[in-house]
Amino acid sequence: MDRSLRVSLNWEAFVINLAPLDLHSRSGRKLLEGTASVASAELVALAPRLARTFSLTSPFAPGLHCIGGEIAVDAGPAFGAVRLSVAGNGETLETAFVSCLGEAADLLSQFERPGDIRAVEAGGGHTNFMADGWIAAAAARATRSIDWINASDASSGEPALLPVDLCLRRPPARRAIEPVGALSAGAAAGPSLEIAALRAALELCERDAAAIWWLGGCRPKGFALEHPATKVGAELIARLRQGETARRTILLDITADIGVPVVAAVSMDHDGRGMAYGLSSRLITSDAVKAAVLEMCQMEMAAPIAQAKHAEGGDAVLNEADRRHLRRAEFAAADCELLHPQEMSAQGASGPSAGLELRGLTDHLRNHGIRLFLIDHTRQDIGVPVARAVSPDLQPFSRDVSTMRFTQARRDQDGASLTERERLLF
Repeated sequence: MDRSLRVSLNWEAFVINLAPLDLHSRSGRKLLEGTASVASAELVALAPRLARTFSLTSPFAPGLHCIGGEIAVDAGPAFGAVRLSVAGNGETLETAFVSCLGEAADLLSQFERPGDIRAVEAGGGHTNFMADGWIAAAAARATRSIDWINASDASSGEPALLPVDLCLRRPPARRAIEPVGALSAGAAAGPSLEIAALRAALELCERDAAAIWWLGGCRPKGFALEHPATKVGAELIARLRQGETARRTILLDITADIGVPVVAAVSMDHDGRGMAYGLSSRLITSDAVKAAVLEMCQMEMAAPIAQAKHAEGGDAVLNEADRRHLRRAEFAAADCELLHPQEMSAQGASGPSAGLELRGLTDHLRNHGIRLFLIDHTRQDIGVPVARAVSPDLQPFSRDVSTMRFTQARRDQDGASLTERERLLF
């Protein structure tokens, strides 16, 4: 039975519909059949592992489909049983469900298992231990001997070793290094390992660009009316909004110096508050716009839901993510210079070859001095290809470590203060 969650934001009442999804019902079986026509059998097989599955309908974007749920993980005696929240979005229920199941496969594959550790640091002489760039700063804080995991150089295929703590979810007692940024960044599922690796690498490029923009203080570019990305974005927004005008949207080109397209889609209410955002990196800018807009529309529901939770249960029921959503809702986004483009994006900017997929991106990054390493996270019992990408030369979304490029970006911006805005994303 459907139920509605009524929330209030900026003195206007909106209704977010939360509808439980029973996958054993007639509509649930139909959804599974539709999903099976566009996804692998292994991905669809994860559906029964989802608990408390539900769909969300946004009052701001009625054309958006969003599916969420929880998935239980038996992470071993050290971690115990863990329940993770997963979600996906799309223009149809099927694409949203595929996205949700992909996130489940991704997260399930990230937990440490017996046999993952390939080497324990023994000191000196190991040229394939990758511990430079920002990884060196993280490794320098190790509280004990570092465990390592097998990886490969994306350009040459040569084997390499990376610190396990930066690649897998482990109990605190087993960590020598605290993860830098979100461990979910740089890991992705896909229909093949190559596509999963491409998605993972693009996510690293996304976080790198986001850090240089939001933490480094670099002004974004805008899209001219005649830019293909503008048309694609406007058409998608119209389909999702379906005439709703409570929020306004801006599209920003936050592509960093390495030239891999990255887009930020940002919306706010007409008072310039209630900020929501979506970020995406793709080989083609228009594709990045689509993904960023969908993510933004999903996030638009986060602050109202957090407000409703607070109204029902007070501060005690809020987690850190809820508090971050509420801080973002109060932020005077319209006054933030980083949401105002300084110049227009060029339509013919050179970037990685879309036709060459992973190889094209890898070669493009190497030509810009960016090394990329890949880990196969695929688990036999799950059967869905999952890859992790790690680069010591791409900036994580964190100020705890710095690449040379991030340090230079901060220097170029004269160390602009970010005490308020740094708490608003991620």
